Amino acid sequence: MKTLTNFVPAIIISVLLWVCPDAVTAGVTQADSAYTAHNYERALALYKDVVREEGVSPQLLFNMGNAAFNAGDYGQAALAFERALRLQPGNKEIRNNLEFLRNKVEDANKAELKGKRAGVTPDDSS
Repeated sequence: MKTLTNFVPAIIISVLLWVCPDAVTAGVTQADSAYTAHNYERALALYKDVVREEGVSPQLLFNMGNAAFNAGDYGQAALAFERALRLQPGNKEIRNNLEFLRNKVEDANKAELKGKRAGVTPDDSS
């Protein structure tokens, strides 16, 4: 099974440059560079800036989801992948990454419970 670290935004950027040379902005380039350098927190922050300033695209949200995942922000990753999938429902890479993320979170939750039954009542605050 592939992991999310195998999906490199540079491939997506190369495709965008070929299809639409004006599609890649300085912000996206900086974010991609941070991601490639394994500075995932910085990449995530830069992708968020691009979203605020320029709007979203499936590719941008996909890259943002990968950065969030690698930064350990699974909630942000799920949100980005879900949004990307809404914009491009047939994209198998987005769907695979979202499924991988869900499985990872489910496995972590099971490991944390260690066979105990999950409770649905709030923890005692005292």
